[in-house]
Amino acid sequence: MQKAAIERNNETIAAQLTPVGRETVQDRVYSELRRALIGGLFEPNQVLTIRGLADALVTSTMPVREALGRLITEKALEALPNRSVRVPPITLERIDDLLRARSLIEGEAIALAAARMNPRVAERLDPTHDSERLSHGRRSWRTRSTSHRSSRAWTLGMYGAATNLM
Repeated sequence: MQKAAIERNNETIAAQLTPVGRETVQDRVYSELRRALIGGLFEPNQVLTIRGLADALVTSTMPVREALGRLITEKALEALPNRSVRVPPITLERIDDLLRARSLIEGEAIALAAARMNPRVAERLDPTHDSERLSHGRRSWRTRSTSHRSSRAWTLGMYGAATNLM
């Protein structure tokens, strides 16, 4: 009798939990390289080698090669003839496309968030926005990367404020 109750309880709990996935080394390498690209760790036009990345990630070349293949397919990286890859250059056309897409998405998210904004959320977002705004005048790539992280934190905060509707 008690065993049946425990099993029913375990089934109820299991129905509410999300199974833990098994992430492969390839998936972890891909996630880390993607995070580094988004975070601005690599500069535009920077050439990356499979061996150099494998050494930096303390793994073999095979998961790096597979992760780079995925990133090349996604157009996050460009393949070069000597088995290396390059971070795509920044072009005006690419920036224009990105800005157009972001303005559509972020404009709508901000409108949704504004309807749900409360003083606590507004206070939390304000300092992040100020630090991002103040860092725009600096010139180095690393500074722009820091500015990007601040802007991303602010944007994600706005998305978080809008999530009650999504």
